[in-house]
Order: sequence, then structure tokens, then C-alpha cells
Amino acid sequence: MKKIFQPSIKTIIRSLKKILVECAHDNITTLLLVGGYSDSEYLRDTIQSSLSDMQIIKVEDGRLAVVKGAVMMATKSSTIIERRSRFTYGFRFDPPFIEGKHPPHLKYYWDGVAYCDGVFKKLVEVGEVVHQGQQFSMEGYGTRKDPELKHKPWYTTLWRSQLKSPTICFLEEDQCEEVGEIEVAAPPGGWPDRVNSVNSLVVGETELTMKLLIEETGEEYETTIDFL
Repeated sequence: MKKIFQPSIKTIIRSLKKILVECAHDNITTLLLVGGYSDSEYLRDTIQSSLSDMQIIKVEDGRLAVVKGAVMMATKSSTIIERRSRFTYGFRFDPPFIEGKHPPHLKYYWDGVAYCDGVFKKLVEVGEVVHQGQQFSMEGYGTRKDPELKHKPWYTTLWRSQLKSPTICFLEEDQCEEVGEIEVAAPPGGWPDRVNSVNSLVVGETELTMKLLIEETGEEYETTIDFL
């Protein structure tokens, strides 16, 4: 019977050890066990023997602890004030193309100017401590001189990666994935020749809020990405 449970328990212990190493300066001394699996005495004993310097506490009625926690999160504000980011987050942007720096196959022309497609603009790094309400912003701009471009939608996208410093959203080795998007229709008269914007990322308890401010119109748009 122990052989049946050993693979999952080994995975749990390996993950716990990794977290403790990455958060060594946080001085973690206690582990709370929740969920149905925490009822397993074999699991608890194995964790205790593998992490002998840690205090292991089994939460009463562990099977319902996760559900109760979700309800508390929805009904009480500021339950969590800070957390460590599980991913590196950033906006995609297309800077002017630089020969020798940007991949040649990502070069494209817009309004007669060469740009690099899909550069990752890092705002939050994996493992970084972020606080509820904290905001990260980046300024950007786009041109719409060509009459055919003046009525095209404006896009901004949020990406994440498990790497600390990804460079290009579309490169497989950077392990990026898109997690959010805001699309804004052109104003009735079309976009001006140059559009300035501010992209922002706001940290919540279990969600991130993307914001896009178009400075020429004064309009602000937002969407929420819920990770609960």
C-alpha cells in the first residue's frame, strides 16, 4: 500500500523542499496541512521525517479547509496582503528593430518603420514579493499615419513565463504564454498619427487587473484575470 502513495508523496516533499530553498530568507518554520490528503497519517509522518526541523500542523477538518478559505476570500477583504509571484509577468510590445539584437524573423514594417514583433517587457519577476494594490506600469506608443491603419483596433496583451528574464513572447525557449488581452476599437474619426498609452498591472488577492489608458482620448479600459 505504501508503494501506491510514495510517488505522490515524494512529489509533494520535493516541491516543499524547493519552496523552502527559494524562500530561505523568509524563515518558514511551520507547515499547515489542508485538504483530504492531509488525513493520511502516512503522508504526515513522511513529511515530518523528511523535514524534521519543521513544525507540521494538521488543520482541523482539513477536507473543508480549502473550501472555507475560498469563501473567506470572497467575503473578507485584505485577507492576503502580499505573495510571491509564481511567474514573471510582462506586456508584449514592439520596439524599433535593432540589427544584431532582435531575431531577424521577427522583423516587420509598420508605417514604413522596422519593428521587432513580440518583445517581452518584464514588470514582475518570478519569486518577487508583490503587495495587494501594487501597480506596475509601462508607457508606450503606436503610429497610425497610414489611412488603412487609422481604424484598426488597438491591442495590449499580458504574458507570463516561468523564467526570470524572458526576452521574446513567441520564442519557445522563453516559455511564454498569453494570459490577458484588451482590445479597443478606433474612435469614430480614426486614430491620430501617433497614439500614446500607459499599460498597467495591478495586484489583487487572487487576481491581476490589466489597465490601458489611451492618453489622446483620456479613456481607460481594464480587464481582470482571476487565478482562484
